Amino acid sequence: MTSWDDTWEDDLDLTIKEGDQYLLFYLDEILFAMGSAAVAEIVEYPPITKVPMMNSSVLGVANIRGSIVGIIDLSLLLGMKATVVTPKTSVIIVHTQTNGEKIDIGLLVDEIFEVDNLHPDSILKCPPFGLSIDKKFIASMATYKTSYLMLLDMDKVLDIEHLSEGTVLQ
Repeated sequence: MTSWDDTWEDDLDLTIKEGDQYLLFYLDEILFAMGSAAVAEIVEYPPITKVPMMNSSVLGVANIRGSIVGIIDLSLLLGMKATVVTPKTSVIIVHTQTNGEKIDIGLLVDEIFEVDNLHPDSILKCPPFGLSIDKKFIASMATYKTSYLMLLDMDKVLDIEHLSEGTVLQ
């Protein structure tokens, strides 16, 4: 069992809400954010063992502190190009639950930026056009300092049924 079993909150809500604290990170030079409540830890890029016949965004599994964790290339999941591993590449380990079972999933990102609060007035509705990313994964957008960022809908990102759909790795 994982070390967070004893501290898991059964009513943990993975949805993004206005005024929450966010983890900001880059994918292909685009700034994204996710609610920090589900984030267990951030680790360096680990050795990954490929698993055949998985969704193309599922890179495989890695041993993270004695637990086997599925690693997802978040860029591929969002319909972007594959992440190029650099010294700044990180894996965000997030808690989720499926069929009553608590699991960790690793999300591969280009670079961690920071953790920050977003003012509720900065949260904006997504435009109905112009996004190069599958809109189902984007909860909303926000202004952040002098730019915009996309807030991920973690329920959609961590949809185990979608991630379990088998397709040949490219």
